[in-house]
Amino acid sequence: MVQARAARTRQALVDAAVRLIADGRVDRASIQEITETADIGFGSFYNHFQGKEELFAAASGELLERWGQMIDRAVAGVADPAEVFAVSFRTSGSLAWTHPDMARFLTGARLGLLDAPYGLTPVPCVTSGPARPLAVSPPSRPRSCSAPRAER
Repeated sequence: MVQARAARTRQALVDAAVRLIADGRVDRASIQEITETADIGFGSFYNHFQGKEELFAAASGELLERWGQMIDRAVAGVADPAEVFAVSFRTSGSLAWTHPDMARFLTGARLGLLDAPYGLTPVPCVTSGPARPLAVSPPSRPRSCSAPRAER
């Protein structure tokens, strides 16, 4: 019960960070504003994160991972690299209609995510046999490659 409540509180903080980044307020947001947006008590913030930077990094990594998973699902089974690129591009381009919060986050984060050490990072697939191309995954959780995938 306590763990579930802690997980909900942490997720509320991450969701609040995503909203603040989407609104372009990452530099101006105070911890007070973050906790008010998350609708949690101020002191609860420090039970989950050491500071704003850690929270915003966690929110960015989570959202980038969701985006990567969307792209992975869209290109599952596609072998042609040009088609993988086209489908990935269309999936990303349609975010404003299909996932407006995610699109606002990506535009609110501006170019700061291009060199982020988390999120969409190429890592080797976990395979049982011949080596396969790279998959998109955070470094801490390599994905299993059940079907041949085109390089990205």
